[in-house]
Amino acid sequence: MVLYLVLGTFMDGFSMLVTTIPVVLPLLKAQNIDLVWFGVIAVMLTEAALISPPEGLNLYVIPGFRQPGGPVERPRTIWDVYVGVTPFLLVMCLGIALVMAFPAFAVWLPNTMRGN
Repeated sequence: MVLYLVLGTFMDGFSMLVTTIPVVLPLLKAQNIDLVWFGVIAVMLTEAALISPPEGLNLYVIPGFRQPGGPVERPRTIWDVYVGVTPFLLVMCLGIALVMAFPAFAVWLPNTMRGN
């Protein structure tokens, strides 16, 4: 988990997954870890990493979408973005913790569709 969160703050999500999956996949198979569950966790970690301070790539896109606010416009800083994204990051971490604690959350729909 830490590897994906750290890599995701400095790399694009797609390139991070493409470079790590070939290394991690044999380890997962050797440990008999459900690959669907890992795929869900990997995507969740990738998305969380892209909005995690200090270098999440999506954090530098957000200021371009903000509207000028109110009658007194103060200079906006990247710290404003960090504060604004914190609740979303906390909820994503809660979701990751739930999927880690209860793996059935991640594999329920795929198992239902397969008929297992």
